[in-house]
Amino acid sequence: MRQRRNRRAGVEDRWHKADGTPSANNGKGKRWRARYVDEASKEHARSFTRKVDAQQWLDEVTASQVTGTYIDPAKGKVTFASFYREWS
Repeated sequence: MRQRRNRRAGVEDRWHKADGTPSANNGKGKRWRARYVDEASKEHARSFTRKVDAQQWLDEVTASQVTGTYIDPAKGKVTFASFYREWS
């Protein structure tokens, strides 16, 4: 039986640790990472330059999950080949 992960979400600072000291990633890449765990226990993450943008993206994803309009990013993509097979 597969272990299920808790549904959780948050925005974290990649450049500083919780105590305020610089992390190993200080100054590298985008500073803020927003992540969440979906119903299938898969973690999704996205990096942002500004904390406001990270929180806004996370709020939009959370709202879509609550309202039932959530589409899994991996399953929401349609390849041209599969589209053509269904169309013809």
